[in-house]
Amino acid sequence: VQTCSLPIYCLLHDLMRELYLMNCSEEDYVKVVDFQGGRQPVLERCPVIIDDITTTNTYRLAIHTDGNFKGDAIGKITERLSPRLRSITFTDTSQGENCSVDMARTSSEIFNRFKYLRILSFDWYTFVNKKSIEFIGKLIHVRSIRFNSCKMDELPLQVLNLPFLQSLNLEGSVWTNPTKIPKLDVAWKAKILMHLFFPSN
Repeated sequence: VQTCSLPIYCLLHDLMRELYLMNCSEEDYVKVVDFQGGRQPVLERCPVIIDDITTTNTYRLAIHTDGNFKGDAIGKITERLSPRLRSITFTDTSQGENCSVDMARTSSEIFNRFKYLRILSFDWYTFVNKKSIEFIGKLIHVRSIRFNSCKMDELPLQVLNLPFLQSLNLEGSVWTNPTKIPKLDVAWKAKILMHLFFPSN
C-alpha cells in the first residue's frame, strides 16, 4: 500500500484548457448538471431535464450544488441516474458551509444498478452520520473514491470492504469525532487498496 499526505497539483495554460474543454464538448466526454441557487438542473451551455441523463450515452457526470441544496436530494437524483455511468462527481460550490448529505433512506437496490461505476467523488459535503455514508458499500465495482474537504464522523467499514477498491482519497476531510480519524491501519483492512491519501493536518 502506498500512502501519501502531499497533494498533487498540475498547472494548465489557459489556451490548453480551452482546447481540452472544446474537445470534451465535441466528444461529449462529461456532462455537468447545475443545481446551484435552487435552480432546475442545467447542463453546461444548454438546458436539460434530469430525465434526459438516463437516456443519453453519458458515461461521466459532474453534479454541482450549493448551500440551498437539501441533504436528501442527492439520493433522489441518484435514483434517476443511468446505470451506464462510469464516473460521478458531486461538488458543493459554496465551499463555505458544507451541504449535508443523508442517503441512509435511499434503497440499496438503487446502488446495485451501478455495475459500471468506477469513480465516485464528493467535494465539500457533510455526511450527517455514519449511516448516511454506508451506501458506498453497495457500489461494489468502484475502483476509486474521493472525499475532498468533506466532514464526517466515521469512515464505515463497508467502504474498506469494497472488493475492487484501489484508491481512497481523504485529503482535506474533517472528522467530528477525533477518535474515529482513520489511521494507517485502515490500509490493512482494505482488500486490494493500492493508494491511500490522508488529510494533511
